[in-house]
Amino acid sequence: MPLWFLTGWVDDREPHDYNGNQAMAGYTVLVKAGDGYTKEFASADVAWSEDYIIANRFNGAPLDDSWPLRLVGPGAANPDGTLGGLSVGNVAEIELADFQTVLPVQEVHIIKYDTDRTSILAEERSTTPGCRTISM
Repeated sequence: MPLWFLTGWVDDREPHDYNGNQAMAGYTVLVKAGDGYTKEFASADVAWSEDYIIANRFNGAPLDDSWPLRLVGPGAANPDGTLGGLSVGNVAEIELADFQTVLPVQEVHIIKYDTDRTSILAEERSTTPGCRTISM
């Protein structure tokens, strides 16, 4: 399961709802092993990324040496692809810390004009951050 998905359980007051605004504003994701070993990641690096995965299996078999969970994936691996560096075995806790203030989102008003450059064919207002596709 992607690490960002788990952060969505506790990044705000709405469980199971990932708060992308908060992730972009910034906080620290601390992945802790049972022995206290900890690695930290910036929320913006983890946001919607498939590079950080919390795994409970390896090649279909349950983990044995790093049970019950292990942080794996391209973001947690060495440049040669081997685990190490930022990988964490025996994951016991994921903590979010150092939350930054979420800035208010500006409203965007989009207008599609007809060829006469006066008549309005369609318009939309949005306060949703990030990329959007608006069909007009």
